[in-house]
Amino acid sequence: MGLKRKILLVSGSIIAFFTIVVIVLYFWTVKHASTLLSRLVDEQSGGKISLTVKKVKFNLFDLRIRFIEPDIQTKDSINTSTGYHVKAENLTFQVHSLTSFIFRKQITVDSIIVNAPVINVIKYKRETASSISLPQEFEQIYQSLESALKNIKLDYLHIDSASLNIYDRTSPGKAPLQVSHLN
Repeated sequence: MGLKRKILLVSGSIIAFFTIVVIVLYFWTVKHASTLLSRLVDEQSGGKISLTVKKVKFNLFDLRIRFIEPDIQTKDSINTSTGYHVKAENLTFQVHSLTSFIFRKQITVDSIIVNAPVINVIKYKRETASSISLPQEFEQIYQSLESALKNIKLDYLHIDSASLNIYDRTSPGKAPLQVSHLN
């Protein structure tokens, strides 16, 4: 066997090996991304919030993970005064690197884009004698988002065409407060 042939055989073997590793990595990431994110949400919320995702798409070259129809909701409606249910068309994460995601099960996120979320806030118990106030609800949502953004050190968050519905279960028959086309 000639030297050229050995070099071609070794080079071809190395390229084939890396190609197989990339393909396996791609399918592993797509298969496990929703499970890992669901666990992360469950752990970070102390078991109070659940996340389900219909489908996951992963772009290996851009390091973008797109969750199709993510659904986040409060698990316990009995022991909490306010519950949340957020459903969106898709949620896109731009990650910094895959190594922390694979080996440490930690996502280092550069940006998040949320398309057409429907945010439902459900008041189960009234904390004070006053009625529901839109500015107070926006303040609570803003503070929750700000806290989450600080925890994951996010650079960019974009929310497109959001709808906010506030349901007051303490006053049966009362129409929900609705605001749409929020960006």
